[in-house]
Parts: sequence; C-alpha cells; structure tokens
Amino acid sequence: MYESKLIEGVAGLNSYTKAAETYFQVYEKYPESEEAPIALFQCGFLYDNEMKNYDEATKKYNLFLEKYPDHKYAKIVQQSLDIMGLDPNDIINKKESAKN
Repeated sequence: MYESKLIEGVAGLNSYTKAAETYFQVYEKYPESEEAPIALFQCGFLYDNEMKNYDEATKKYNLFLEKYPDHKYAKIVQQSLDIMGLDPNDIINKKESAKN
C-alpha cells in the first residue's frame, strides 16, 4: 500500500521509504519464509529505482546475494548491482562491449 501510495498523508519518497522499511521488516521477522527473499529484493529495488539511494540499495542487494545465492532472483540482483546508477546509454554500451 505504501509502494502504491495508497496511504493518506504519506506521499512521494516518504511512501517509498515506508514501503522499503516494511519489506525489510518482513525479511527480518521471517527470514526462512518463502516471502523473505522477495521482500528483500523489493526493498533493494525501491532504494535503487525509486529513491536512487544506491548505497542502501547496494547493501540490500548484497545481503540478498549473501542469504539467497541460489534464488531465482539472484541473477537479476547481480545485474542490478552491475548497472546501478548508470545512464541508460552507458548500460547499452556496456552490454555491447560485453558481446565483443
């Protein structure tokens, strides 16, 4: 609800911050749950893509890779770390360079 900005009085970055905090609380309280890796991923994703807080996103993504290295999202998390903060043109150039 926070991520979708459906809570009255909580808007903008505050809404994303509350969503990220809530996702992280799910991970912390239920680390063995099926939902824990998804919650941790979403937390990192919000810091990365919505709040542009790359330090916090890096921490959450690295924690994800440490705790869930074999999860189906691990490859996506690693790719996100590799391109975090780059301009879209730089991402394209990086991918083209890797092909050559």
